[in-house]
Amino acid sequence: MINLSTPSCARLYLLLSVLLIVVSVFLGAKYLQIKTELEVASSVIEGNKFRANVAEFGQLFVEKVLKSNQEVDFETRLKLENQVRNLKDDTIFRQWNQFISSKDEAEAQASVKDLLSSIMSKVYSNK
Repeated sequence: MINLSTPSCARLYLLLSVLLIVVSVFLGAKYLQIKTELEVASSVIEGNKFRANVAEFGQLFVEKVLKSNQEVDFETRLKLENQVRNLKDDTIFRQWNQFISSKDEAEAQASVKDLLSSIMSKVYSNK
C-alpha cells in the first residue's frame, strides 16, 4: 500500500497541482484568443455577405432598370424593393426612395447617380 503522507507524495501532489493550474491558465488564454479570432472572422464574413448583397442589388438594378428599353414591370420592381429592404442600409434605402419618387427625368438621373455612387462605396467599404 502507498503511504500518501510521505514528503515525496506531498511534492508530487504539489507538482501535479501546479501543473494543472498552469495548463488551465494556458487553455483559458488559448480559448480567449480563439474566441477573439472567431469574432473577427465572423465580422469579416458578415461584411462580405453585405457587400455581396449590395453588389447583387446593384447588378439587378443596372440590368433591369438602366439597361431596359421599356417600363419596369411590377414583379421586377417588387424584387428590387425587397432586395433594397433586405440590405437594411439607410443610405441606399433613402436614395432608392428618392429614385422611385422622382418627378421628372432630370431628377431621376440625379437620383440614379447618387444611388449608384452609394452602391459602389458600400461594395468597396470595410463594413
